[in-house]
Amino acid sequence: MPARRLPPLLALAVAAACSRGVDSTCTSTTTSTLASGPGVHDHTPHHGGVVGMAGDLHLEALAAPDGRVRVWLSDFWRRPLPATSATGTVTLELAQGDRRLPLAAAGDTLEANGPALDGSEVTAHFALSVGGKAVEMDFVLLAGAGGAGAAGVPVHGCVALAARPGAARAPHCTLDFAHPVTVVAATPGGALALVAAVDLGVSAWRLPAGQLALAFAPPPPFVVPGPEGLQPHPESANDMAVSPDGGEAWSRSRAASSATRSARAAWRASSRRRAASSGASPGRRTARPCW
Repeated sequence: MPARRLPPLLALAVAAACSRGVDSTCTSTTTSTLASGPGVHDHTPHHGGVVGMAGDLHLEALAAPDGRVRVWLSDFWRRPLPATSATGTVTLELAQGDRRLPLAAAGDTLEANGPALDGSEVTAHFALSVGGKAVEMDFVLLAGAGGAGAAGVPVHGCVALAARPGAARAPHCTLDFAHPVTVVAATPGGALALVAAVDLGVSAWRLPAGQLALAFAPPPPFVVPGPEGLQPHPESANDMAVSPDGGEAWSRSRAASSATRSARAAWRASSRRRAASSGASPGRRTARPCW
């Protein structure tokens, strides 16, 4: 899977990770073309929103400039869940203070109506009860042009630690992710840190401030064949690599290994043919697609 180029930041090809409703240029990603069901790994937005994962549930949240906030629920395989199976609230962090709004079923979605939103982004905290089970998730939602939508990330950025008397060294600040972090990488020069977390995809953070720069769009839906594909399991990137010029990045997820074995073999064969025609060694590349 080739990486996409996004100067001056970077692009990322993620094999399997829950991620955002926009790509790295903040453009809404396309709706899934695969039918939902066991074996299908689909973390793309179906309604133009931002997708996050809480346990075995997918939440897709969307905010509009007029203050309308919606969230769609689906199971691990992205089969829609009825809005009537859930209740809850959404708390918006606004310039004039936090605003807690009740969510009500409206067709296939839970919906709340708040004041018109200023700016391109709004932080939203969803507190739901889905089938009697408590579900909470933080989102950074796009409310206009630009911005960096994300789900499950530390919405308040990097938080400074209290000084400890006698400590020789201390972190500048900490990013507190809701789920375990699996991989951290940096662009050359250290301008950005890439962080992969379980079921939360990959996000990029400006250094040293620790501010969210962007979150990467998910890969297209794919099918994991065999018994492995029928068992719900946590998903995350397990490896990341950044090109020397910081223009491209790759990630690999073990969850996608069986689904992409043939693609990997095809890439290797193509690599050997290109190397043979150029006289170069197929084993030496600055960066390569990862699956």
